[in-house]
Amino acid sequence: MVGLSRSMGLAALCVPALATAQINMPKGVTPVSLNLYDLHIMVIWIVIGIMAVVYGVIIYSVIRHRKSKGAMASTFRQNMFLEIFWTVIPLIIITVIAAPSIRILIEMHNYGAAMLR
Repeated sequence: MVGLSRSMGLAALCVPALATAQINMPKGVTPVSLNLYDLHIMVIWIVIGIMAVVYGVIIYSVIRHRKSKGAMASTFRQNMFLEIFWTVIPLIIITVIAAPSIRILIEMHNYGAAMLR
């Protein structure tokens, strides 16, 4: 119990520092930086969605298949559908992120000194 109270006290000391910390990417003033900010926000929401699904599946599995409920581990070797599924889904996610990223990188490269004047 003493360790918990010390940890809580240490966390309380860190709160003012966290309140002043800037966690998110700042918005820019140029059209390219605004597009980059929008891409950043899109990727953050994709990551939050993936985390929610993964943690949801983990919590469901832990609750549903715990030993105290008498769950026994199954013995299976391969599942071709699952192997294809968890190979294709990340490919789709990377493509969804890469397409606008490449467009913004090209836009950044073409944003020359002439546009800054």
